[in-house]
Amino acid sequence: MIKKMTPYIFIFIFLYMTGAFFLFGLILRGCVGLIYTGSLNISLESIIKTLEMSSIAGILIAIGSFIFNIIDLRESRKKQTKSKDGE
Repeated sequence: MIKKMTPYIFIFIFLYMTGAFFLFGLILRGCVGLIYTGSLNISLESIIKTLEMSSIAGILIAIGSFIFNIIDLRESRKKQTKSKDGE
């Protein structure tokens, strides 16, 4: 049985993926800064830029999962109607 996506699940996916990409972006910025400059310089501007990019990625992933959930629900309904017709 496929579970319908609720607004709470949508918000949870958005927050989870935004947080994951935000941490990944900060770690990546820190590593690149260490490699190229030899010091860890993370400014407030780079943190805000990382937060913007991660929130865009989070909302796109949440919308994508919502669309795939709708597609799965429609396909499962089609299979249920075909199985009822075949009986």
